[in-house]
This record gives sequence, C-alpha cells and structure tokens, in this order.
Amino acid sequence: MAALVTEYTLEFFTLLNARGKKELIEWCMKEGLIASSYECPKCNEQMRLNERKSVVLDRFEWRCRKKGVNTHVCRSIKEFMVNLCVIKEWVLPGSTIVSDCWKAYKCLSDEGFKHLEVNHSVCFKDPDTGAHTNSIEGTWSAIKRFLCNHTSHAEGMFDHYLAEYLWRRSRDHSLSDETFQNFLKAVVTLYPPLGKDQQ
Repeated sequence: MAALVTEYTLEFFTLLNARGKKELIEWCMKEGLIASSYECPKCNEQMRLNERKSVVLDRFEWRCRKKGVNTHVCRSIKEFMVNLCVIKEWVLPGSTIVSDCWKAYKCLSDEGFKHLEVNHSVCFKDPDTGAHTNSIEGTWSAIKRFLCNHTSHAEGMFDHYLAEYLWRRSRDHSLSDETFQNFLKAVVTLYPPLGKDQQ
C-alpha cells in the first residue's frame, strides 16, 4: 500500500478494498476489529484461517481439522465483523456490556464500552465484579416459551412478537379488562386512526 496514504481516510479504505479481502481481514485483525485467532470449540486447538473457493460470503473461515477428532469444524470470519457492527449500531458508547469470554468480544473496551466478562467454565457470576448473564439468558428462555405458545408465526414478524412479549411482561402477563383497555390505548397511540387520506 502506498506509504503516502494515511490510514483511516477514504482513499486508504478504497486502496485497501482494492487489494483484496485477505489484506482487508489482516488490517481488521491488526486493528482489533476481529479476532486474530480462534480456538476450536471441540479440541481447544488454534484453528487456521483459510481462504475458501466455495460460496462462503467472505471467502475466509477459521478451520480445524485435527486428525481423528474434528473433520469439519469451521467458523466464518464474517461472524466477528457482524457482531461488532450490531453492537455499535444498537448499544450506546460508554454502556456496560456483560458477555462470556468469546475472543471476538475482547475489543469492546477499545471501542468505548465498559466490558465485563464471565468465564462460564469457572463460574456463572464473577465474584469480583458481580457480572453475570443469567438475567438475559432467563429472558430469552421466557421469550422462546412465549413464542412456542403462539399457534402460528408469520415470517419476518419477530420484532412484533418480541414487542408483544415485553408489553405483556411489563404488565405481569395479566389478562384483566384494564390490561386489555391499556393495550387498545397503546395501539391507538402508536397507530392513530386516519380521518382522511395521507398526502
């Protein structure tokens, strides 16, 4: 790459993109945007980063082929980038994020978040910080049970089902007449009836 082009400029990223995905991935690793290594979840050995000729979205993946143990353990490099992008889009800088010890989350402190980790192989609540993921795991479990009770699910409606669950939960899942009236008021607030055609 030309020595005169400064990093973090539009010209730099244009040149970086033109040099190919491998160089882009190496730069992301150098910057800590994605992990520079990945441990196999089956054998705990370091996986190798391989370029794939197949139809993998980013064409790179972590791969472990420890003889006699794993034949095809692989993780797409895209998993790392997508998580950080989602976190940056939906979580305010300075927020506290509690996670497990997945290596892709190691960069969160450098990204302006207060990052607390829980090593689930040791404990479920960090004795020093008090950090745990029990609340969110319990919430997701309850949401899954709630969704199982629905007789049918429309594709692409998860956000609506989640909103319904959160609304019901905030009212202790009450089925009283007052709760139903409050529900109707909330619907009217969000979707006021139209008295004429919209322009």
